[in-house]
Amino acid sequence: MRQAKLGMVLVCLLLAGCQEPVNQIHETSQSSSYSASADRQVVTDSKVGVANKESSAAKEQVMIETADLKFETVHYQEDRQNLLKLIKDKQWLIQYQNEGQNPVYQSYQMNDLSLNMLSLTIRVPKDQFQQAIDRLSQAKLGKRISLSQGAQDVTKQAKDLDMRLSSLDSRVKRLNELLDQAKNITDIMAIQAQLDEALLQRDQILSEQETLNDQVDFATVNLELREVSTLSDGQPRTQGFGDRLSQAIGQLGNQFVWLAQSFILFVVYAIPYLLFLVILFWLVKFIWRFVGKKTNVRWFKKRKSTDKIDTDNAV
Repeated sequence: MRQAKLGMVLVCLLLAGCQEPVNQIHETSQSSSYSASADRQVVTDSKVGVANKESSAAKEQVMIETADLKFETVHYQEDRQNLLKLIKDKQWLIQYQNEGQNPVYQSYQMNDLSLNMLSLTIRVPKDQFQQAIDRLSQAKLGKRISLSQGAQDVTKQAKDLDMRLSSLDSRVKRLNELLDQAKNITDIMAIQAQLDEALLQRDQILSEQETLNDQVDFATVNLELREVSTLSDGQPRTQGFGDRLSQAIGQLGNQFVWLAQSFILFVVYAIPYLLFLVILFWLVKFIWRFVGKKTNVRWFKKRKSTDKIDTDNAV
């Protein structure tokens, strides 16, 4: 009887001694399972998100639409004003504008007439894209010489961004739940580091998504308006007296500026030579004075001795 009681006491002691290591092992494994639990949750949620995105993306394609328009005109100023007025009335956005001489005619002038060119990058809402092409083609902008349209399919890229964003949203949500459940400092720091990394990746994806959405929502129209002396159909450029007068005044001003700049550059380049000539002049002048002074003294002495001899001879 006593042996049975002693055996029961030993069994109880052994069970009590093994319970504490088991608890410690459970606490240690719990902290290491936070990350794996979050990853499993993200994988599950991402699979559901992939299925939903694939079904929704199959219904609609995401396209970036662009067009290139080129016009030639013999009435540049008038057509330029008509173009800018049309853009303003339609409330389209001018993303880029460049105006200067037509590079094709930059070295060629007809009756001293310089030819101009205007380049514009216009952004229009995608639902007004075709309407904008038709409106620009029908506007009084001289003669249209070329038109090209294209569309880039970015559906796969948009799907990829949506899937990555959905996966990161699920990961951030799960990490926040684990952060609320964490009890010790080590687990909190580890979860917070993963949460910061996930939030940074999410912000980067949101930035890429915003750029892509802007390119999709607003189509791009590249337009060139080139001034020519004669249209491709043979229509010549006519020039009134006012245009000729303003052009002459402008060319006179340009020539005056060019001459002034050339004179200033000549003076700058000639300064060393001018200084050398000034120094040489003063050096020659100094030598001339020194040699002339000695010559005068000798001549005076010689003349004095000659006068003295003549006086003695006279006596």
